[in-house]
Amino acid sequence: MGAGAGMTADVMSTYTLSEINAKSHVIVGESIITTTDTYLPIRGMPTRYDLSGAMKSEIVLDKATGWVIEAKINQELQGTVYIKKNEKLPDGLTIPMVMKNSMLYKNQ
Repeated sequence: MGAGAGMTADVMSTYTLSEINAKSHVIVGESIITTTDTYLPIRGMPTRYDLSGAMKSEIVLDKATGWVIEAKINQELQGTVYIKKNEKLPDGLTIPMVMKNSMLYKNQ
């Protein structure tokens, strides 16, 4: 998963059909996210994200067509970003980070 500029992550997800009604199917997803342990060049500086967290999804599908009617996705990651010593940062840098995302998709 590309979770941000120069950041890659592993996502392990479980999706469950939680409801069937006359018009829709509702799918609930639970995901664990962990960034990969790799230094990547970001603005010319070797940077590694050490983040982990979770994502919860609720997806409503039109029963007749299978198209997404609505999807709600909430994601939270936290941890530390490390930048190795380099010309721009002779001492390197350690940055605590919290990322929170809420997304809503609707078929209008």
